[in-house]
Amino acid sequence: MKAAGMLDQAIGQIKRAVAADTAPEDDETVLLNLESGVYYGLDTVGTRVWQLLTQGRTIAGVCDTMIEEYDVAAQVLHADVMRLVGELHDRGIVTRRGHLDA
Repeated sequence: MKAAGMLDQAIGQIKRAVAADTAPEDDETVLLNLESGVYYGLDTVGTRVWQLLTQGRTIAGVCDTMIEEYDVAAQVLHADVMRLVGELHDRGIVTRRGHLDA
């Protein structure tokens, strides 16, 4: 099962992985997987998703907040958020809350 599908089913809270770090840069954010050394850049919208996730919001909560802030269809927003969270999960930047980080 793809990570995005797994995360969508959980619709739980996401947290920053232990082996990840961030650096804000203007309206963007640079994420770093400390184990692999790979950087991942977020644009303004991705940065907003990241801010909401790191505030402890669920994926559904992120979407609820962002639908009020952006002129976008709910289905499109949900798909975009799930794609981003799936990519961050695949890159070791985020894990599900409650998941043991070795």
